[in-house]
Amino acid sequence: LALVLILTVSWIFVRQTPFAVDNTFRTLQFVSASLYSLGHGGNDAQKTMAIIAVLLYSQGMLGGEFYV
Repeated sequence: LALVLILTVSWIFVRQTPFAVDNTFRTLQFVSASLYSLGHGGNDAQKTMAIIAVLLYSQGMLGGEFYV
């Protein structure tokens, strides 16, 4: 699979200048890193809600059966 990916990318950029390829990959790397960071930080709210739910349950403010 990796070989097919490398050959495909090489074939797409074979007639491009090194400057154009560098700019394209810089942009793609920026987009990839941004999406990765967004996905990684998206789980923070779930952890916070779990802590709040545990605190409320331990103080008896929630019923016997609840769903988070």
